[in-house]
Formats: sequence, structure tokens, C-alpha cells
Amino acid sequence: MKVCGIIAEYNPFHNGHLYHLEESRRRSGADYVAVVMSGSFVQRGGPAFLDKYTRTELALRGGADLVIELPALFSCGSAEDFAGAGVALLDRLGVVDTLSFGTEAENLDFLAAAAALLAEEPPELSRSLREGLREGKSYPQARAEGLRLACEARGILWEPGQAASPNNILALEYLKALRRQSCAIRPLAVARKGEGYHSLRLDSPFCSATGLRRLMEASESFPEEKAGQAMPEWAVRLLKEKWRQTFPIEADDFSAMLAYQLLAARNRGQGGWLDVPEDMERRIRKHMTEYRAFSQWAALLKTRQYTYTRTARCLCHILLGISSELGERRREGGWCGYARLLGMQKSAGPLLKAIRANSAIPVVARMARDIRLLGSEEREVLETELFASRLYALVQGRKYPEAPPLPEEYRAGLVVV
Repeated sequence: MKVCGIIAEYNPFHNGHLYHLEESRRRSGADYVAVVMSGSFVQRGGPAFLDKYTRTELALRGGADLVIELPALFSCGSAEDFAGAGVALLDRLGVVDTLSFGTEAENLDFLAAAAALLAEEPPELSRSLREGLREGKSYPQARAEGLRLACEARGILWEPGQAASPNNILALEYLKALRRQSCAIRPLAVARKGEGYHSLRLDSPFCSATGLRRLMEASESFPEEKAGQAMPEWAVRLLKEKWRQTFPIEADDFSAMLAYQLLAARNRGQGGWLDVPEDMERRIRKHMTEYRAFSQWAALLKTRQYTYTRTARCLCHILLGISSELGERRREGGWCGYARLLGMQKSAGPLLKAIRANSAIPVVARMARDIRLLGSEEREVLETELFASRLYALVQGRKYPEAPPLPEEYRAGLVVV
């Protein structure tokens, strides 16, 4: 049995994702494709545009055989955490041969060499990174400069465009995680087609998820024609049924809840949130009276060093009460200690059977039954995810009161197509 793994968000699913799934299966020769997908909060620093059960259905209809949840502890974290946790989950299933990911180019030579340097952290890279941050550069800018110097010192042909694009930043982290975790999983790069990650153009069959989100957020009626150019027909039908019924969900829908968390933490005099540095905490305290909404606050706190996305991720960790202590423990303890299934194809029974036989971690398919398989560390990570999912469900229910409520996490069944 050959199994290809993918780490994704599908927020929302579009033609580029469909192409990547089909190419991953074809080029890896996989019998099955297993996807690790963000749950209710995503890596750009905010809630998922669509709930995780809808995105699971989209993934399965698009060709995934199995969908596993990436917990909120890692899904709204840095690229390093997102990739490290996703790789660890796939590796611990015990059946995955290949990890497929999108890049700006399919030539892995430079990315593999750069990832090896990032994994080794040579002195000149670390020194350049520290100096860049002191100068006020953003982390991606400072790291790219440090990587350039390290590559040039070792005679590696530097390709500046290859190190800075969002897809390649994640590709580097996937390759670094495979190396650091000594995984036998083989990397497979699939070149991205069409528009760039941040592009808002909608006149291409391969639009970005960012462009599709902006389109649906701004439209007064469901933009069926434009969405139909960039998404499979079945995805358009499904989203048309749910538009303004269960989605879109936006960061500002959580503004009041974030305000409460900020005020409660200030009154306790405590911080210690995951990936929220001391200078960001000071900035939060300084500007607290200017708080109006999630997105406004993220824009206000943004600096040359801290990008909007980085700031939004900080606010997500505060909103969800994710502590730095828990994050550090799980980084050192192997990232994910369980695999929670969200959905599967009816034909994927042999894959699930193989995972149950070979997995190094418990597999949670029915929460009420399988939670007993988890130790205290795993339960702590799961409780963080349950809080995030219940918070998301509460906000969705308040925004769209006529919609059927999302399933309660302990009673939720698998999405099966």
C-alpha cells in the first residue's frame, strides 16, 4: 500500500487544490491520499472561512481518502510549528510514504539545500537573523538574508525568489521538519499553477484562496459565475447552499471575545501566551484603550518586525488561551500525540485498518469512545482544540442563527462520502 500525505487548509477548496491532489496521487503512485487539515483556526492567524466539517467534505469530494485534524495548538502557529506538527502527524501514522506540497517551482535542489541549513542553524545564519531582527526587519526578511549569507558561504547558488514566497516558506519548513524528525517520508514538490498566494485576481481558473475569500466576503449575492471559474462545479453548489447560512466566518466575529481575554489577562497580570514575545505584550498593554476589533487591533500592533499575519497569530493564541508552556512541551514531546479523524471515503477502509495497525499514536474516530486512549498530555492538547472548535461553533451560531448548529465535538461523527 502506497500512501501520500498532504498538509492543507482548503480555506476554501479551489481548482489549485484539486490539481495538487490529482498530481500528488499520480506522481507518487499512491493508492490513498491522507490529508492533515487545520481545524477551526488557520495559519494566517484567524478563524477558518468555512467550518472544518464543510472543508472536510470538500477535501473528500476533491479526492482525499482520509482527513485528520491538525490541532489549534499548531494550526494557527508559525510556519515552523504548522509544518513540524503536520509532518509528525503523518509520520506517526506509520503508513505514509510521500509528503506532497506546493512550491513556486518543482526543482527541489535549492530548497533541500536551504532546508538543511535551516535545520543545522549555522552560526552565520543565527547571527544574521538576530541582527536583522534588531534592525527592525520582519522575521521572514531577516531569515532570508541569513539564509543568503549561509548559502553563499557554502557555494550554494542563491535563488532569492525561492526563499521568500509563502508556498516556498512552508516547503522549506516541511523539508526541515522531515530532516529534523529523521522521517523516511519522501518529499514531492508540485509547482503551483495560476495566481500567487496573495493575488486578488479572479480572471484565472487558478485563483488564490485569498482572492476567493475576498470575493465572497464583499458580494451581496453568491458570486456563482466568478466562483465557478476557480472552483469545481460541485464545490460551487455546496458553497452556494451554505453562503450566508454558515459562512463566511471572519476574525472580527471574535472581537468581543478577544477583548474579554485581553482584559482578563491584564487584570490577572499574566501573559505567557504561545509565540507572543515580551515586546508584543508591552505593545498590547500600551495600546489597550485603542482596541476596537480583531482586525483593527492586528493592524495597529503591526510593526516592521511583526507582520500583520504574525500579529494576528499572536491574537489568536490569546483568544484561545494557548500558553507558551504547553507549546514548548509539545514541541519537545513530539508535537502531536494523537490523530483525530474528521472524515474518510467509504472506500478507505483498508487505509484506516492499516493506520490502526501501524500508528505510533492513538487514533480518535469517535471522541466519546476513544478519548480514554489518550494520556494527560494528549488530553491537554485536545482540550485546547475542543475549546477552539466550541468557540467557533458559538460564533457561527450567533452570526447565522437559522443554520443547523455544528455538531457537539464529543458526539460528532465522521464525514463520509
